[in-house]
Amino acid sequence: MSKRTYDHRVRNAIAKSGNPSLFPDLNIPCTTAQQWIREGEKEVVTTHQFTKTELELVVEVESLKRELAQAETKLALLSVALMVSGFRLQYIRIASGELKEKLLDAVAKSIAVVSLKEALDTIGLSMARYLSWSKRKIQCRLSDEVSRPKLTPTKITTKERRAICDLVTSKEYLHFSITSLALFAKRRGLVFASLTIWYRTVREFSLRRPGIRIYPSKPKLGIRASAPNQIWHLDQSLLRLKNGTKVFIRAVVDNFSRCVLAWQVTDGYGGKLTKALIEDAYRRAVASKHHFVPNVLVDSGTENLNRHVDHLVQSGIIKRTIAQLDISFSNSMIESFFRTIKHRWLFMLSLDDLASVRKHVGAFIEDYNTLIPHSALRGATPMEMYLGRWLPAQVDELKNAEERAREVRRITNLNSSCGVCPT
Repeated sequence: MSKRTYDHRVRNAIAKSGNPSLFPDLNIPCTTAQQWIREGEKEVVTTHQFTKTELELVVEVESLKRELAQAETKLALLSVALMVSGFRLQYIRIASGELKEKLLDAVAKSIAVVSLKEALDTIGLSMARYLSWSKRKIQCRLSDEVSRPKLTPTKITTKERRAICDLVTSKEYLHFSITSLALFAKRRGLVFASLTIWYRTVREFSLRRPGIRIYPSKPKLGIRASAPNQIWHLDQSLLRLKNGTKVFIRAVVDNFSRCVLAWQVTDGYGGKLTKALIEDAYRRAVASKHHFVPNVLVDSGTENLNRHVDHLVQSGIIKRTIAQLDISFSNSMIESFFRTIKHRWLFMLSLDDLASVRKHVGAFIEDYNTLIPHSALRGATPMEMYLGRWLPAQVDELKNAEERAREVRRITNLNSSCGVCPT
């Protein structure tokens, strides 16, 4: 049975009158009423607003509505006046740290009533600029150096910068690139500024082109396996040496673990080399605990569609799927591997002959498989995923270590001195 709660005015009336039967319709227990009489009246903390009548509240609400309508009208009138006068806070430089601090304090007070985005939109201040000022306020670096145009007379003017911003954010010129827009502005006599100034202005004001993509975007997630050796990717890439010699790099990559199971570097290509590459990868797969009949994704090149590879398919060692013909997926995973090995490694080395390419490719693949963590594998190396050595407990431990380091960093920064503040 739940405990009953009585209005404090009922309690005080019974205590003051000394009559336990003052409100018979409420069925107050006699013992409760007698206890109220013994204890006497109790002081109650309240507000005068609760003592107002319904008529007084209606009058007050209507008065507040009228004041709100007046405030909205004044705000709309002020916004139109600022727009007509050409004043836009987004394009005005405020050098004084005191003025910036006043503006930040005003925004801080306003977010108790409206959201931060609404407050910034009202005054025309970008989120990036607000966050930059807030960070610099903590660092005691809110004041800027006063602008001195006479010291740099060739510096772009505020009017020209505003014209650049208007052109970049205009829907009319959405299909123009920034480079074309800079040349277009010169031909029309709008702005004569270098391309560097255009890009710097875009960065400083965090300008965004107004277009919204309607055409459906390409799928971000391709074909995925649930275990090692279910799906393989096979492809080759051409590498041209300094003396003009062509070298072919071939590899087999496991879809699940991104592990390079087998690779070749040769001066030619053909069905026999592809068959030997697949057999090397198959021997490695048999030695692992996950052994399936792998589905090998290849392109429609002659090195993949020939009697030598057909023999492996007919013998049941592998299945063969032609990317973008048999299925809609591309062979992008191994293409990404070739792009990585070329741009992060091979293109920065002096490659003179076939032997040097084999040496450097082997060194990279060894590190790629066993040393370099992969973001798609949540920090694991491809070989750890392929052999099943990356467990959920290790992922949790990595996350916990990151949290501990963040806490240590927070304590260190709080206990350090910035060299500017007197404290």
